Amino acid sequence: MVPGTTAGLTYTVTQQPTEANGWTAIVTATITGSGYQWGTLPTGWEETSSTVATYTEVIEPNLCEEAVPVPPAIEGNVCTGGVFTPPTVVPGTTTGMTYEVTQQPTAGNNWTYIVFATVENGYEWGNLSGTGWVELTAAKAFFIGTVAPNLCRETVPVAPSVTDGVCTGGEWTAPTVDPVTTTGINYVVTQLPNAGNGWTYIVTATVQNGYAWGDLTGTGWVEVSSATATYTGTVDRISASRPFRPLRKRPMVSAKAANGPRRRSRRSAALVTPQW
Repeated sequence: MVPGTTAGLTYTVTQQPTEANGWTAIVTATITGSGYQWGTLPTGWEETSSTVATYTEVIEPNLCEEAVPVPPAIEGNVCTGGVFTPPTVVPGTTTGMTYEVTQQPTAGNNWTYIVFATVENGYEWGNLSGTGWVELTAAKAFFIGTVAPNLCRETVPVAPSVTDGVCTGGEWTAPTVDPVTTTGINYVVTQLPNAGNGWTYIVTATVQNGYAWGDLTGTGWVEVSSATATYTGTVDRISASRPFRPLRKRPMVSAKAANGPRRRSRRSAALVTPQW
C-alpha cells in the first residue's frame, strides 16, 4: 500500500497487509503543518486525536495460483511404407502457462529436444520435483528430453522359388511360383505363368512397417515405390508346354493277306495201261 500526498499532512503505513494479519493495512495521517485542522474525513478514515487519523482496509491478496507444466508429447517417429517420419515434439496445454519448443529432435543433435514453459500473470510454479522440469527463474522453466528414433531397418527381397512345368507318366504338371519368406516383407504372386502371357510370372513385394528397401542392385527386383518392388521371370516353355501324344499303331498285315489268296497249281495226271 502506498499513501497519497496532502498539504499539511504526513502519511505513514503503520501496518502492511500480510497473511498473518489477515491482509489488513493501516495508514496513519498526522497534521504536521501549522494552521491545519481536521475537516470532514473521507469514508474509512477515523480521527483518533486532533492531529492524528487512521485508515484501515482489508486487501484482497490476489495470491498466485500454482501451476505445474506437463511433459510434451512426441508425434511421428514411425517408419511406414518404407519412409521414416522424424519425431516432432508437441507441447501440452496447461492453464496459466505458455510453452515454446526451442529445439526439435534430429540426428544432428542426437535426437534431443528442449521445451520452455513460462507462467502467466496470476500464476507461480508449483512443485516441479519429479516432473522433469527445471525452474530457471520465477517465471521460466525448461524440459530436456531425448527420443529413441524408430528408424527404418533395411531389408532385401529374395527371388521366388520356381518350378518348371513337367510331363511325367502321361500327365502334365503346371509350373509353380512360390515366394520365399523374408523378414519385414510381404509377397504376392500377381501373375502366374501361362501360355497366354508367354509363361511369364510377376511377384510383388511390399515392406512391412518398420522396414525400408536396402540395395536391390543385382537382385532382379525393381523398386516401384518406397514400399513396393516387383520381380519378373519366365518358366521353361518347352518342358511346360509339350503334351504327350501316343503314337498310332498300324495293324499287322500278313504276307498271305497282302498278296491275296494262294492258288494251288494243278498237275496233269497220265493214264497207265494195266497189265493182266
